Amino acid sequence: YFGRVNYTFDDRYVITATIRRDGSSLFKDGLRWGNFPSGAIAWNLSNEPFMESFDALSNIKIRGGYGEVGSNNVQVYTTDPVLNLFSEYVVGGQRVNGYAITNSVNPFITWETTKTTNVGLEFNALDNRFSVTMDYFIKETEDILVATPLTFTTGTGNAVPANRGSIENKGFEFLASYRDQIGDVNFSASVN
Repeated sequence: YFGRVNYTFDDRYVITATIRRDGSSLFKDGLRWGNFPSGAIAWNLSNEPFMESFDALSNIKIRGGYGEVGSNNVQVYTTDPVLNLFSEYVVGGQRVNGYAITNSVNPFITWETTKTTNVGLEFNALDNRFSVTMDYFIKETEDILVATPLTFTTGTGNAVPANRGSIENKGFEFLASYRDQIGDVNFSASVN
């Protein structure tokens, strides 16, 4: 399920709110659904009355946002045990066929969640030929699905996924672009 609300006031202020609800049959009942909200605000400074006489820069926008996204990055049937046929059972002195669970499972795994917060500034100059976009972001991922190896004394020795990891990335992103035309030739260059 997905829902979004956008609101713009006077072409200066923009608000966006989104909710996403994802379901995955890879998880057990009660853990199948994840809710992932996001929101963003932006201020278009160029449309403010006090900026009317300022011509050096155009399309100046300050923005910020927060959002969550989920991942169900597990193999199919990871939460269900697998039965395999074996001929290793002895009954009455004879070998007989039987079934055994050949993989350990974790029925409690659920969604990985990545939460991203960012603030940014963008603007154009030189009659919109030069543009700059700058962002600072923090990206935190929780409940990362990690394959946890088991010892052979468990009877299977396979790796079992578990929501055990977390990681944080943060930093700056910068993009500057220039485009122009000389005669019939258009050219552009970007630095990231």
